[in-house]
Amino acid sequence: MKAFIMLCDSAQRDHVTGKMHMLGADWSLTDSAAPQMAVAVFLRFSWEEASASHFFALRLVDDAGKSVMAPVNGEDRPVEYQGELGNVSVGADDFVRMTDIHSSFAVNVAPLPLGVGRRYEWKLDIDDQEFASADFAIRHPVPVEEGV
Repeated sequence: MKAFIMLCDSAQRDHVTGKMHMLGADWSLTDSAAPQMAVAVFLRFSWEEASASHFFALRLVDDAGKSVMAPVNGEDRPVEYQGELGNVSVGADDFVRMTDIHSSFAVNVAPLPLGVGRRYEWKLDIDDQEFASADFAIRHPVPVEEGV
């Protein structure tokens, strides 16, 4: 199994075609202290791996490796998304089975209480093993010169 993560302004998976539609894709720096973002996750399974069930956790950590906390219903909770992957039963001939199964999902994240001048990282664990990560930093706003 292989996985990679791409940060976007927004993303949506088309469940009919399996394609991922993204806007503002592949960034790692932002000037906004609380950016709206999407985390697009791309997976490659062998046919054998796809037939088994796999648990995933996508979590956001800060530059000290600690879970980022955000208010949910008046209570601070880690920013984390969990679910199940695989468990697919698809019949195919030997020629088709020579190609990995491509799968993807997207999580659109509302603005979070993140700090300027800090680095963060989205981590994807599958079956308690880290498979992918994507980091980003929130830089101090660049002053705009007047008359330019």
